[in-house]
This record gives sequence, C-alpha cells and structure tokens, in this order.
Amino acid sequence: MLKHWQQLSCQKLAFHLADSQSFRGFCRLPWGWTPGKSSLQENLSRVQAATWEGIQRILVQWAKARGLERGHKIQIDATTVPSPIRHPLDSQLLYDAIRTVTARC
Repeated sequence: MLKHWQQLSCQKLAFHLADSQSFRGFCRLPWGWTPGKSSLQENLSRVQAATWEGIQRILVQWAKARGLERGHKIQIDATTVPSPIRHPLDSQLLYDAIRTVTARC
C-alpha cells in the first residue's frame, strides 16, 4: 500500500524503509531490519489479482462510508516496469524456433 500511495519503485521503497522511522512503523518492521528491493519485488509479485481486488473493494467501501468517494468510477495506476525484452526480428525468431526444436531432440 505504501509503495502505491507514494508511487515508489521497489528500489526507492527499500531506501525509504531503511531511512524513515515512520515508513518502518507503518509497515510494522522490527527495529534495525529492512527488506532489500529484490525481496520487496519477490513478495509483491506473490500477491494475487484477487487479493488486490479485495483490498480495493475494502478501501472503496471505507471511503464511501465516510463520504469521500461515491464508488462509481475508480482510476487505477498501471505502472510498468522496464524489462530486457528485445524487439522481435524474423531471423532471431527463426533462430529461437530452431534452438527450441533441436533442444527437444
């Protein structure tokens, strides 16, 4: 929740968790222990879509009960993460197909 609320990358979240007592307190982390960015990424990837949907429903119900939100329309941030995906070239696709087929033989 903190990552999305503050719009932080996992690397910046790891920094703030190490640097900020209030961030650590919010996350209920023990004193002197902070997770690294790879640990944060790994754990966040384990949260299933149904869980995120449930969290969003609870937040919208909470906001509706307090008159902060009507719940008709929700805007969601679909943040992307850069990844090393190469542009598909015909020759490279052919090479990948041959490599895959010959590996199975």
